[in-house]
Amino acid sequence: MHNQPITYVAVLAGGRSSRMGRDKRYIRLGGESLLDRTLRVVAQVAGGGLERIYICGDVANYSCLKDEVSGLGPLSGVLSAMRQARAQGSHLAQLLVLPIDMPLLDSDLLSQLIEHHRLDEGHGATRYVDSEMPFVLTVSEHTQKIVEELCTQSDGRSRSVRNLLERVSSKNIGCPSHNQRLTTNLNHPQDLENMVAR
Repeated sequence: MHNQPITYVAVLAGGRSSRMGRDKRYIRLGGESLLDRTLRVVAQVAGGGLERIYICGDVANYSCLKDEVSGLGPLSGVLSAMRQARAQGSHLAQLLVLPIDMPLLDSDLLSQLIEHHRLDEGHGATRYVDSEMPFVLTVSEHTQKIVEELCTQSDGRSRSVRNLLERVSSKNIGCPSHNQRLTTNLNHPQDLENMVAR
């Protein structure tokens, strides 16, 4: 267990859901909201061995970490969680980042991602090759400065998760073929209809 990095989690729940047409945080699947479903799966990761779970956004009746700067997309939540994690003073830490609109994600897939990043010191982030999220980001002054810089960009494309992953030289790992659909996300009403119909 010596020199094992501490893992924090940023659950991104602050999106405007404009393409879906309604707030995704409260969409229910299998009797639970997307947010509750995500929190349940995260709680099962590695037997619950996570240091802290941050709900990034402003959700009624939940203890949330509000975006320090709103309206900047996912990187707002990443930045807030990164600052909180670094404030804990750990010299070896990583941040698992995931959205609430991937209801098929399971704890095994997240655990594998965390473990791959834990074993690789040469990359600033780790993700599955066919999906920008979820990803694990090294918690450091260097990565925080990159996120802060991207958040100052006026162009939304420059503030993207894709750009962040490129800037920190992410490692892209293969997703087992039988698990590839687990990273499917819900952006449009048709996506939800298709998932319910499965």
